[in-house]
Amino acid sequence: AVKKIASRYSGCGIRSASFQGNILTIGTGLGMLMFYDIRAGKYLESQTSASRTVVLKASRGYVAQFPEEEMDNFQQIKYVPAIYTHCYDGSGTRLFTAGGPLPATLIGNYAGIWQ
Repeated sequence: AVKKIASRYSGCGIRSASFQGNILTIGTGLGMLMFYDIRAGKYLESQTSASRTVVLKASRGYVAQFPEEEMDNFQQIKYVPAIYTHCYDGSGTRLFTAGGPLPATLIGNYAGIWQ
């Protein structure tokens, strides 16, 4: 059966998705990984605060602008990489993530391993 899952964050497009058992892992265009429990029908919640969902946030990675692109105040722009791909290792305890900039005027990359 197909089920619609509401996003927890507005403007947060999905860029990658995978399943690890009953958990749907979602990589976003805002540099976040979210986890949705298919059985429970809700996002994983923080153990310290049930009103907060578990989210992993990517670091900046490497980012630059194309040399021919003139952009005032480039250094002041808040940048987060999109998570274009992710996968778990065989044990399911580590998660590899990779991505880069969304805007076409930027170049760069991001890679991370979560444990």
